[in-house]
Order: sequence, then structure tokens, then C-alpha cells
Amino acid sequence: MPDHRLDSLCHRIDQAVVRATGGATDELLSELVRAAVDAFVEHDADVERAARRVGPLMDRIGQRQAHRGFTPADLDAAFDVARSALHKSLDSVVGDLVNRDGQVGLREDLTTYLARLHVWARRGLDRTHRLRELSEPERRARMATAAFGRQSSAELVQLAAVSGLDPAALVVPVISLDAPLPAALLDAPGSIRAAEPTAVLVAHTWAPEVLEALVDGPAVTGPAVPLAEAGDAVALTRRAVRLLRERGTSGRPRLVACEDLLGELVAESDALLAELAIRKHLSVLDGMPARRKVDLGEVLLMSLELGRPTNTIARELHVPPQTAHSRMKTVRELFGQALDDPLQRLELVVALRAALPRWRTHL
Repeated sequence: MPDHRLDSLCHRIDQAVVRATGGATDELLSELVRAAVDAFVEHDADVERAARRVGPLMDRIGQRQAHRGFTPADLDAAFDVARSALHKSLDSVVGDLVNRDGQVGLREDLTTYLARLHVWARRGLDRTHRLRELSEPERRARMATAAFGRQSSAELVQLAAVSGLDPAALVVPVISLDAPLPAALLDAPGSIRAAEPTAVLVAHTWAPEVLEALVDGPAVTGPAVPLAEAGDAVALTRRAVRLLRERGTSGRPRLVACEDLLGELVAESDALLAELAIRKHLSVLDGMPARRKVDLGEVLLMSLELGRPTNTIARELHVPPQTAHSRMKTVRELFGQALDDPLQRLELVVALRAALPRWRTHL
């Protein structure tokens, strides 16, 4: 769709809502309208994904309108105006681009989309009104930032309720390596911020691409767990953060899931067990130069973890196919039947995950 048509649609919705609410030009509202339209278009009318992307901003405007005295009825009226402006403008924006059946389906999707956004805005509005109704001591007590792992389950459940998070829902830790997480994530509906601005719990329904778009730097997501187990999940995620700080984030996505670091986390979870695995399986490499050990270790680890053909492994390691085949031949000669035993393969993965970083320091 041409940009000028999208601009026209955004402007009409923006102006209609501003007139209905009796306000002047509103930068946040304009930003919200544009973000909502862009998300719907970019996600190809995938209502749920688009709504999750815009939801934090929608929650923010719900909070703001609550501070301005908006009631739920006022919010409903504003959405009615936006819905009407959208449908009135639709023909002129997409009339010659979509056939009649397509327009019917598009209107249905947009109606559903606005309903989802309405829910997000209402959460922000209702949560802000609830907080304003509390006494100042109650508000301070309930909104004290979380010390995950030290707060009781009851305290987390109470904080979740105030934060607009269903206490029965699964939560996912998100922890940044260095940079503070943005307010749009820390203060979003369905999130509990930690005492430090680098950690937050969010509802497990948040899409990874939405989280990745919000974080300002490298971050790790933990497993989805019940709220009562949040402390354990946060502890695991912090271990993953420390591991990434030590080993670097080069070649990794900006948002790394703990599941993608399982091998490394298992390898460093018990230093004695990892050392035993190294002694048991990798002593055959003793005496080799560090470069040779790294070359053989990398091809073996990739073979064990990915189970891909040697030509594919060669491409992953950026070496010629004949080089990868030669290294695999050496690996088979050295490790023999251990490569066919499932338990020994697992032990080899643990050993290599622990040993390779050490070997690389000697290159």
C-alpha cells in the first residue's frame, strides 16, 4: 500500500479522536495511531501479533488518560470514534486495492484488532485507577519493586495483581546484559519490574519478536514458569547473562533464550562434573596444540548437537568440505564407539562445552 494512503488513514483517525476528546494536537496519540496501523500492515493482518506489538504503547495511553480523568465510558467512546473513522476512511484508502470479499474480511480483522487494542488500553486505565484509589502507604507497599528470589509467593501474587498480570499466568524473566530495559517494557501491562532496571517478569504470551524490538541491547529470556517458581527462573536467567558476559554475544541474536544456551549452562552448572567429563572423554586430545584441539572439538560438537551432514558443518564453520571431512575422520578414529552411545554423546557435549572456551584462550 502506498505510503501516502497510510499517512492519510492515520491522519483521519488521529484528527477524529482528537476532536471527539476535545483536545489539541496530541503527539502520543499520533504516535500510537501510526504504530497501530504500521503493525497491522507489517504483520499482514495477523491481529494477535500486531496487537501484542502495539499493546505496551496502548497501555501507556490508557494510564495517561486515567490521570486525565478518563472513565471506562470515556475510553469506550474514544474507541468508537476511532472505529468509525477507520471504517469511513477504508474505502478511499484501499478501495481499488482489495476486492469486495477482501474488504469484508479486512473490516472484520480490523474490528477484532481494535477490540484487542481496546483491552490493552483498558488494562492501563483500570490499573492506574486502582492505584490512585489506594492510600499512599498501600501504594508504596504494593508497588515496591520486586526482589525476585527473596519475595514470598504471596507478595509476588499481590504485586502481579496490581501490575495487571493474572497471578495464575505463566511468567518469563527478561534480563538485560548491561543497558536498562525501556520503560515501555518495565511498565507494560502484565509485567513486574525488578529492583534494578535490567530485569522484569512478563506474561509468557509476549511474542519474542515484540520483546526483541523493545530491548535496547543484548538480553536473555528465561523459561516460562508459574509465578511461584519465578525466583528459580530468574536465577537461571542470571546465570545465562553471566555466561554471555564472559563469552560474548558475537554471532548471537539480540534476545537470547535460555533454551539456546542449555549446553553451556549444563556444562558450567557443576564444575567438578564438567571436569570429570573432560578427563574421561577428552584426554585423547592431550598434547595436541590448542589450534588442533579447537578445530577437532568444534567439528565434533557441531556434529553431536546438530546431527547434520559434514558438508553442512563445513559451511557453518567456514572451512572447505575436505577439511571438515578430514577432521571428522580423525574424530571417529579418536573417539570410536563413544560416538554411537547416546549417554557418552551427551557426556561429550558437556565436556566440549566446558573445554572449548578454555582452549580458545590459548589460541
